[in-house]
Parts: sequence; structure tokens; C-alpha cells
Amino acid sequence: MGALQMLTTRLIHKSLIILYVFYIIYYPVFSSSFIFSRYPMFVLLTIGMLLPYIIKRDKSILRLLSNRYLYLLMLFVLSSSVYVMVVQVLNDSASGGLESLGFLQNNIINLMIINAAIAVDQLRKLGYTSRKSFELLLKLGAFQGIVSILGLIIPGVKALSVSLYYAAGGSNIFVVDSRIFGISGDFTFGTPIYHGLLAGLALYSGIKYGRNYYGYIALILLATFVNGRTGLIAFVLLAISTILYFSIKKGILKVIPLAVTILLTTVMLFGLVGRFSPSTYNFVNSFISDTESLIFDRELEGNYAVLNDSFRLPTGTDLLTGNGNRVYVTDENSPDQFRSDIGYVNDIYMGGLLYALSLYSIFFIYLLHRPGEDRFIILTVISILLLVNIKGEIYRASSVLFLLVYLKMLMDSKTNRIKV
Repeated sequence: MGALQMLTTRLIHKSLIILYVFYIIYYPVFSSSFIFSRYPMFVLLTIGMLLPYIIKRDKSILRLLSNRYLYLLMLFVLSSSVYVMVVQVLNDSASGGLESLGFLQNNIINLMIINAAIAVDQLRKLGYTSRKSFELLLKLGAFQGIVSILGLIIPGVKALSVSLYYAAGGSNIFVVDSRIFGISGDFTFGTPIYHGLLAGLALYSGIKYGRNYYGYIALILLATFVNGRTGLIAFVLLAISTILYFSIKKGILKVIPLAVTILLTTVMLFGLVGRFSPSTYNFVNSFISDTESLIFDRELEGNYAVLNDSFRLPTGTDLLTGNGNRVYVTDENSPDQFRSDIGYVNDIYMGGLLYALSLYSIFFIYLLHRPGEDRFIILTVISILLLVNIKGEIYRASSVLFLLVYLKMLMDSKTNRIKV
């Protein structure tokens, strides 16, 4: 094989792996038909990516999966998936079609674990260090920021994003008017939280390693701004915690200029959004107003009032064992005639307190296994996950799950270790 042919083959391989990582993170849905929906595509893609490993008897990804806490997590997810499915059958509560089955909902975690291992291994074979593997996520997030900017000023780009939103099952006209920018299959919850965490991790890495990570933050933050307020909360909390942490470690004078720069950048982004998309500006601004009312007037308004009304748990034995219902959508056949997007409420209805507490505990134990000097950032991210789970189901947010497992595998790598 000639040098040019080898270079071409390598370039094609690299391009395909980058596209693969992009798809796994953002999973844009191109058709509403079953075969192109979320779970079937994830399963088919995972099988397709595993086939070369099976054919070549390549065990390299097994080394990335060789963590006893990860084994425990995957085993629990698989067994609890069967448990929730049995509960659903016994309670006749799987009326929402295939995607309502707890088996599929739970095993998105295992699919993301396997795909994270494949992504890390394939990038390593392409010569990516752990830092470069992390930087790839930043570049993809910045690309989403660029697409979001184009969507703000070019109606055709916005229309493309809206078509992806509809293909993924979206139907809210208000959401379309005020949000939906970029390329995604989960515009309003998972992707904004992923971007918020990613921007915060870029800030942490920039301060800690002195690398040029700061240039990515503005574009990633813009992609967060225009799609979901929960992602903005994730970034703000992570940024504040990081700045306070390094103020103690390095001295406050060394981080004040950075804090001021971030504040000014956020204000400028807010103004940019207001200039090109007033409805998005009003959407974000209403959250700020609602928060001010909560803090200063002790009044629940907007989403805070909705969340207060949505917090309701099953009673009796169902509180411990669950009844298989996912109350994210209202089921007219369900005895629990209400809707809630609170993650804890949905998890407890699905499998009960024992299931929910075990799932959270095992996942967090895995993340905290041998954290080294990065215990602070891992604990901060876990705290943020516990908070944002109030506004949605974090264990259905596959992009967030991928981010955490992917970075954990990079941290656990014996060579080119990155601490993010």
C-alpha cells in the first residue's frame, strides 16, 4: 500500500470516527419511522461498531471496560431493566409503545458505556492522546455553536434544526419559536446540559493546565443559551465552583480577570441572542425573573411553580417497588392522572425508591472510583446532576451519560492520563 493510499485510508477512518462520535453525542433523528428512532439506531450502530472487534478478536475495548464498579453498574442496569419491565407487565403500564419500556430506557446507559469505550479506543488507535480526545468534544461543541449562530441569522439553517426536532417527536410550537438551534435529537434537555457541563469543564481545564481551552467556551455556551435554561444553570454552577476552588488554591487575584471576562462574555452572548432572536431572549430572561422572585420575594413563578405542582410520589408499596409508569407524559389509562418531568418522580414511579437509590449510588460510586486529585470536579459534576435531575430525566439524557463515562475512561487510562 502506497503512502498516499495509507494517508487517504487514515483520513477516511478519522473522518468516520469523528462522525460516529458526533452522532453518538447528539443523535440527530432524520425520520420519524421506527427504524430511525432513537433506540433502534443506537442498538444497530453499537452492533455495527462491535463487529470488527469480534471478527478480529480485538480485546482492546475490554481493557477500557475492566473496572469492577463499571461491571457492577452495567450488571445492575441490565438486571433492573428486566425488573422494571416485569413491573410494567404486571401493572399493565407499558402502554406508550416500545420506547416506554423500562428495559430500553435503562439500557441506554449500557449502550453509552459501550460506545464511549469504542470511541476512546478508536481515537487512541488514530494517535489521539487523552487531551486530544477531550478537545475533540470541545471542537464538536464549538461547531454546534457555529450552527446555532447561522440558525439565528439564516432562516434555512433554523428550518433544518426544526425539521430534526419534529423528526425526533417534538411538537411544541412555543419551543420551536423560542429555541431549537443546531443539530440534535434532544434539543431542550440533554444537549443543553451536556454543553453547559462541557463549557464548565473547558474552564476548569484551562485554569488547571494553562491550555488554550477558553476559546471554545463562548461558542459552546451560545449553543447552550439558545436551547435550554437548565444547561445554563449547569454551566453557571460549575463555573462558580471552579472559580471559587482555584481562588482558594491559586489566589483570588489570579482568577478575578477570568471571572470578569466570563461575565462580560455571557452578557454579550445574551445581547446577541436578543438582537437576532427576541423570543429566545425573552425565554431566558423569564427564567432570570422567576429566579429573582424565588430568591428575593419567596414566590414560586413560572417553571418553579410547575415543578412544585409536579412533585408527587406514588404511595404504599409502589413507593418502594414502583408501578412501571413513566409520568413524563400523561397516560389516560394510568391511575396517576398527572404529568411530571422531574427525574426523581419518574424513576420512583418506574421502579421505586430501591431502584432509584441503587441506580444513582452505583453510577456515582463508579465516577468516584480512584478520582485522584480530581475529586473536586467529579463531586461538583455529581452535585449538578442531582440538581438538574429535578428538571428532567438525566438517565435518559444519553449525551450527558456519554460525556461522563467517556471522560472517566480518559481519566482511568494508564497512559496520557487527563484530569478533567
